[in-house]
Amino acid sequence: GIRDIGVTGVQTCALPISVFFARALADSAAASRDLGERLSDLEAAWLEAVRPRARSGVEKLINGLAGHPVLSVRTAREVTGASFQATNQAIARLENAGVLRPVRGDWRRNRLWESPEILSLLDEFEATAAVPTRAGERSRPAPRPRT
Repeated sequence: GIRDIGVTGVQTCALPISVFFARALADSAAASRDLGERLSDLEAAWLEAVRPRARSGVEKLINGLAGHPVLSVRTAREVTGASFQATNQAIARLENAGVLRPVRGDWRRNRLWESPEILSLLDEFEATAAVPTRAGERSRPAPRPRT
């Protein structure tokens, strides 16, 4: 239960800190597992929709987007191991499929793309982490999920 420790406005729970840590760890593991499953489902849906050749730059880029939801051509080249031209073609294909969208639209240099669906999942994950899972817990500030 909760007991007052004598300082105005400050209360503490009689449970040991290890119980709080264990609960937080379990909650975090469950949320992380859910996020991983949702990211895997999204990746599978993209692979089904785009149907890239096996081991192609497009497939490698789809497989790497969870780790790089915002990327440049340079980052995409590192993910795919492909040439500049092949990487640009892979990005264009994913942009046409709606997987990526340009962050800086008309720039010739330093162009960036983002995966709005992955960023939305990450925002939801952050917002969910801020919501208390047990009675008496306070919520913390978090970004609003993207729409």
